[in-house]
Amino acid sequence: PYRRQRQMCIRDRTSVDLTKEIQAMASESGEKTVTLQVCVKAVGTGRYQDSDYSGKTEFIYSSVLSAPVAELSEKGYLYSWKEVKNASSYLVKLDFEEESREISTAQTNAELLEDIKVLTASYLGAKATMQVCVKAIGAEGYEDSEYCEKTEFIYQVYNEDSSGELGLKVTYSENEAGEEMYCCLLYTSDAADD
Repeated sequence: PYRRQRQMCIRDRTSVDLTKEIQAMASESGEKTVTLQVCVKAVGTGRYQDSDYSGKTEFIYSSVLSAPVAELSEKGYLYSWKEVKNASSYLVKLDFEEESREISTAQTNAELLEDIKVLTASYLGAKATMQVCVKAIGAEGYEDSEYCEKTEFIYQVYNEDSSGELGLKVTYSENEAGEEMYCCLLYTSDAADD
């Protein structure tokens, strides 16, 4: 196993930030995750001798961030997650069939509805089964996390009436000559075949 020691002399303080030293030791080891130990002793002045070292505190350092813990709200398609320490931003991935969209944000949530609409713009079904996940992007000295577990949900593309037929909203606009442009959609339902 890799073994290395570093000593630091600290004056007039009772605490110290070891982040840079920890990152340097982890980098020198060549490992993404390392187990470290830290201890401290008081240095005597004048006629006083140094104290013994304190008991060692062991901890694990990883340069790879943990995957966010995320959830999708029941209404509004708001996807949110807990903050990941040492993350500079987050990348949300929205999957539908063979297509994906990525949303980059520095926040701990993302509104998905507009991206959902883009992905389902040419989809003809009434309901679309989609998946969403997020990963943390590492700040300097840290590697990105893995994507969290995917959350699957169903997006209601069109509303269904009581007969099972699709209820579609048809809109039109005027052209440059001022003439109205209409859209007509014809379809048959299961009920019409009876």
